[in-house]
Amino acid sequence: MSQTVSICVPPLFLDSPGKPCMKWKGWLRAFENYIVSIDGKGYSPERKTSLLFGLLGKAGQEVFDSLPVYVNPPGATAPLNEYQEAVKRLELQYAEECNIMVGRHKFALRKQEEGETIEEYIACLRVLAQDCEFAEMIDTYIRDQVVFYCHSKKVQERLLSCRNPSLKEVTAIAKAVERSMVSSKELASTSQASNVFYVQDRQKHAPKTPDRAASDRGGGRRPLACFRCGSRDHLAYSRTCPALYKSCPKCRKVGHFAAVCKAKKSSTGMKVSSVSDSDMDADADIVLSIDDEDGRVKGPIGSVMIGAVELPFTADSGSPLTLISDRTFDLKWQDGRLHETDVNPKAFGEHDILMRGYFWDSLTFRGRTVRTKIYVAEKGRSLVGWKDLAKLGVMLVPGAEDPIVLRDNWVNYVQPEDLHEGLAEVLDKFDSVFENKDDILIHTEDEEGHLELLSRVLEVLKKRGMTVSKDKCKFMEGKIEYLGHVLTPNGIAPKEDLVRAIRDAPCPGDKDALRSFLGLSEYYSKFMQGYATTVEPLRKLLRKNEKYTWT
Repeated sequence: MSQTVSICVPPLFLDSPGKPCMKWKGWLRAFENYIVSIDGKGYSPERKTSLLFGLLGKAGQEVFDSLPVYVNPPGATAPLNEYQEAVKRLELQYAEECNIMVGRHKFALRKQEEGETIEEYIACLRVLAQDCEFAEMIDTYIRDQVVFYCHSKKVQERLLSCRNPSLKEVTAIAKAVERSMVSSKELASTSQASNVFYVQDRQKHAPKTPDRAASDRGGGRRPLACFRCGSRDHLAYSRTCPALYKSCPKCRKVGHFAAVCKAKKSSTGMKVSSVSDSDMDADADIVLSIDDEDGRVKGPIGSVMIGAVELPFTADSGSPLTLISDRTFDLKWQDGRLHETDVNPKAFGEHDILMRGYFWDSLTFRGRTVRTKIYVAEKGRSLVGWKDLAKLGVMLVPGAEDPIVLRDNWVNYVQPEDLHEGLAEVLDKFDSVFENKDDILIHTEDEEGHLELLSRVLEVLKKRGMTVSKDKCKFMEGKIEYLGHVLTPNGIAPKEDLVRAIRDAPCPGDKDALRSFLGLSEYYSKFMQGYATTVEPLRKLLRKNEKYTWT
């Protein structure tokens, strides 16, 4: 019985003028493997050269003919044959010089991606290590990189428990832990399980206070908790409580979070949702299932298109922002499109979420498209906030929105942040246009360009249904006061009255007054050379254990 084995022939290196199909080093390796696969190790140098020319391509042969003859360096003993000389000539033309420092930097930055197996990660590290010249230490460097930057904490803890393991041992241990994690997930999952959202009815299931929790267990005693935030690390009178000055969105009172609010919120009003809940008794937790039109149960929102990029997203009805991780952003986009942001969101438990910036793009889900602001966070997963969920027609929890009055004789007041967000979306495409809340600043180098840009901005505002007050507008000005600064063709300067206020400020009598003075002066710190050094003695007075003495 005969068996046919297909041999992979390398692609033509340079079939047409321009850039080769791949790097010379990789192509030469593929060519030499091809020679071995056809039992050509015993071929004469002339025959190997003919095969090389045949796979160089038409443009590659023309380039080769124009290359200078290779000359052996001084001290070389054995002369080169025809094939070796041809390879050397091409190597001088196409081989890229490797920067060892850059190669090692790329190697050090490579971390295991989510969903990437340990074998795939090590294979990628070996490719990167080719430009690092680790020599006989290559396995040691790869082992250290795997231990330090493997994705799973369980794998990392298991590897750190070993004393100086080899790369082979690290690979075996990591693969075993990965297999056990996959097996445990399979055992924990139930067959034919429906995807559901687990929530609590805010009206029927208020958080248990310490007294109620104790009575539920028949008088058993439980550690006291702060009734402002629910934490058991402190009580309500603690000045470190994060909810001390927070406003509750449920009862509109200051001093506690909505999660521990005891107020009963009315459920009257119009609800916009299509969610079915199962009948349960009053003391049971409620499990809500989201049904599609075809009757199949759906999980989180699934894949969403950002522009032309498809990404998996989770619906988060508790977040007003739509977020993606910085790792996802770096893989799909470039940093140049990011704008700076002063948004400082907090995760559950009042932990800060570090923001890298934001960009505008279209969000598409099930045929609906909205243009929105997408924030890039340093960590976390991609999620769609409740504002964009509502625009896309996705509502997860019944009654989650406040009652909406569809018809009213009153004109609703536009919140400044909503107006700012709308203007930012409209004016984002103009490079020489800046907006701050409801102020728009347009600057150009000449009068003709200024009039053209002004016309385009007004046209865009008109299409969006926005109007500007003629009485408040100033056109073709050579000097403008904007955000505490004076803008002229000669540059930017601080406002004289604010400078006078700083210069003539009275001596601060306490730390609060000094803190206010520093806040005012810091606004113009960019105009003061050595500002940080100058005010360091004043900042020292604001430190916690420093006694305030003004001299």
